[in-house]
Amino acid sequence: MNVRFTTPRHPGTTEVDIDLNRTAGEVIQSLVGGGTLLPVTGRREYGLVNAMTREVILPGRSLRDAGVEGGDIVEVLQAVEGGRG
Repeated sequence: MNVRFTTPRHPGTTEVDIDLNRTAGEVIQSLVGGGTLLPVTGRREYGLVNAMTREVILPGRSLRDAGVEGGDIVEVLQAVEGGRG
């Protein structure tokens, strides 16, 4: 199923053919593996949000369970830990 993702690295949306039964954690790994996202590190983590409902999609929850359907937009949010001084 095609889902559009907004990502911190790319303007606009990136369309991805993805199984809606995949969990948010699996989707993030797939986006990293495909080069859409930079690798997850101790200082960089990602989260997913259903753009239509504004619901956070927890890492173990599937896109389908979060109400995502083909053609929907899922926002990839990036949390970065700043330097400590």
